[in-house]
Amino acid sequence: MRWALFLTAVVIAVLVAGAIWAGAQPRGASGAVAVEGAKTPTYVEPSAALPPSGEAALRAEHSHGASADAGLQGGGPLNGWAAPNASARGSEGARRGARAWGPPTLVNLEIAVYGFEKIYAAYRAVEMDYFKKPKRNDTVVRTFGVLDEEARREFMGLDYNSSAGVVEFVMRNPFTVTPGEFMSFVERLRGELPVGDVYFASRLEYAVLVARKNATTAEGPAVNILVLDDEDFRRFTKKYVGYEVDPCDNSIVLPSVYNRTFAKGQVVEAFLPLAWYGVRTNTARAYFHVNMLLKIHFTSIYAEEPHGYIGRCFAESFTDVPPYKSYAIVEVPKEAWLYVHWKREEFINEMALQRPERIEWLARWYREPNATRYVEFIKRVLEETRKRLEELRAELGLS
Repeated sequence: MRWALFLTAVVIAVLVAGAIWAGAQPRGASGAVAVEGAKTPTYVEPSAALPPSGEAALRAEHSHGASADAGLQGGGPLNGWAAPNASARGSEGARRGARAWGPPTLVNLEIAVYGFEKIYAAYRAVEMDYFKKPKRNDTVVRTFGVLDEEARREFMGLDYNSSAGVVEFVMRNPFTVTPGEFMSFVERLRGELPVGDVYFASRLEYAVLVARKNATTAEGPAVNILVLDDEDFRRFTKKYVGYEVDPCDNSIVLPSVYNRTFAKGQVVEAFLPLAWYGVRTNTARAYFHVNMLLKIHFTSIYAEEPHGYIGRCFAESFTDVPPYKSYAIVEVPKEAWLYVHWKREEFINEMALQRPERIEWLARWYREPNATRYVEFIKRVLEETRKRLEELRAELGLS
């Protein structure tokens, strides 16, 4: 699963390199953001020596709905499903027969079909003309964007039609649940485990945080950027960082495992690709992204997943945050985090089967005449999920 993260970071590297190489006035572009500032590295790559992601790609974990890439390419939601990675348990080490729970950890659970944030951001950049009038361009956030006519035509030909269409697709998808629906899952989970606070966040994309660089090359870990509402960000940081962090500040909260790479209070460069356009050869030369300076804070609670948390006030200063929640952030016992991921998988599929009208709608979207095929697929996934849960229950000593 780490290959998925590696490939994501490589894509980021290509986009960043392209943006910096293209400069303020790329040839053949219909719109470009002129950016002035200090020189930045021309290549960014992930570093194998940096903190491990743990279950880093538990994002492929549960993305068996319709992925954004499948939507762009015209593929259906039955392509490429991967269950939570049982081999990624690593240091989690579930203890057989354990009922005296160990220290807590934070798990990040998808509650919306994965990956459509970049399509939403792409539409918003076109609709608001952020290529010529970026939301933010200063010493903290620099905006880069290029969109040629071929990519624009290809992109505007997608079935979503607008940013509102992307939101509708996500919210009507059978594999999306609302925060209220998710809380019913939390209450069920509390019957088995001690569950602490729950927060909801909107996702942007993976960002590369620069740990080392020279004149031409930079490297660092890729983290999934999650945006918390301002009041939630204040509560989250007060509890899990130890002090309240201003949601309007250019701050990012990282799991404590990253203190092997960065120092508390350190200001680092970050490269965040918000969107790219086209599905053919023009993809690498049509993009919209930001380069940022981020102040590092760490959680005091253990968290192994590669996520970084920022406040909505700061995020909205440079992009339009999707109006739906992509993730739930839940405090659970460390030894139960894999079990919780599989429980989420069970819940999402149970909810999908309870909404056959959404399954039929999704089948029509992908021009699939037989929605029964989708239903049978979900049932098979649910069966395999429950088998795995039985194994994990035995390991954890749950009745």
